[in-house]
Amino acid sequence: MIIPYCTDIRKMGEIGKDSEVKVTLADVLDLLPLDSHLKHGLKDLSETYDEASLHIITEPSDKAKYEGRGIYSNHIYRGRPINLYTKGAGSMPNLIRAAEEGIKDPLYAFGPNKRGEYLFDEISSSWYFPRILGAEYSSGAAIEFLNAIRVMVDLCNRHSFTSLTELIDNGVTIPISTATFGGLKDYLGEKVKDELDSMWDWEDVSGLGSITLLVPSDERTDFKKNSNECNLHKPIAKALRELYEISGAMFSIDSTHSQNFYNAPDSLCPVSDFSDLVFDLDAETGMGLFVLGADRIITEGIKNYGFDRDKFSSAEFLRIISCGEFKDKSFFFSRESQSLLRYIAEKIDSPGKDRFVPPDELISMLIDPELYETIEGKIIWDAFEHVNQSEVLNVEAKIPEMPADDNSVQSQYDEWINHMFDSFKC
Repeated sequence: MIIPYCTDIRKMGEIGKDSEVKVTLADVLDLLPLDSHLKHGLKDLSETYDEASLHIITEPSDKAKYEGRGIYSNHIYRGRPINLYTKGAGSMPNLIRAAEEGIKDPLYAFGPNKRGEYLFDEISSSWYFPRILGAEYSSGAAIEFLNAIRVMVDLCNRHSFTSLTELIDNGVTIPISTATFGGLKDYLGEKVKDELDSMWDWEDVSGLGSITLLVPSDERTDFKKNSNECNLHKPIAKALRELYEISGAMFSIDSTHSQNFYNAPDSLCPVSDFSDLVFDLDAETGMGLFVLGADRIITEGIKNYGFDRDKFSSAEFLRIISCGEFKDKSFFFSRESQSLLRYIAEKIDSPGKDRFVPPDELISMLIDPELYETIEGKIIWDAFEHVNQSEVLNVEAKIPEMPADDNSVQSQYDEWINHMFDSFKC
């Protein structure tokens, strides 16, 4: 298999030691409640591209499509163009920077950065192990694979998909495989020892690895990168609604931002990061997290695009989330949108009512069950804390009154902007 700008890690001497594909979609299909014809198509797809997870970024190029800790590759599968994304393959921007400075080392895709650091998280008492530039932990890859399966199965069951073609045409993300990188873990363990400052034991790391997924696009809706794009509210609103309605799932509050969605308007659920989804919340907490997350997107949109409704329209965003029930085109602010979002959330009929719950056997194939329970428990508790501290559960669910005219709208907008800047100063 050829992945542009990448090398199969198994061909890299000691760095490739003990590297292998760990779990593929084909391995778990018997545990999924899907149509038999669809399973056949997914099995063939998985077996065709499973080794993509073993390819790490080794050649710097600003022509490559990349994002965060991963790289996109374009392929033709049975006459159809598809996009693969491998996360945990390295940081292309860091490798490009190193090459510009005359450093010719392919492992610079995993650090250090320009400040000489391998960790891109602060060392703190936080519950999660600080992350390494360009790398993905095996536990993170496993959870992303598992969450992507949950959403894929829910989408298939809700929309009665029976063929792989239907999934691709509707932009459904399909997890392909996960891999483990034994030699890379040993190499980076020596590099980060001093930065960990004895607060974390490297031997506690679940391992380093990657995940490959078939995704609906190789472009994100990232507001900061796509300042000239229009209608970026559309795919995000669609994804948030679909996630909540079919799986009862939401993003953790810190991960609800525009970079975590694909700019793929034809996709049913253009989510680009499944590792930070929260499942299995009680109904009230789930509703609160849904409201907070959607409201956070509105705030991000206003901050980046101001009053330019062609680029980001909070009213259109809310209309899409309500599936057309709310039709007003007026501008909205945070204090109003939370009321409306709660109204919309309470109208959605039993979010995640028939969702797929992965069996223990499936979880055990991907990750140690005790580790999984610990991670999921902390994610759920964090969501619970955010919702309760926000007091969003005290917000009255209602359709807010509309501004009388455009001057009133502009006045409220100016007031909101001033309030937001004041809050940034604190």
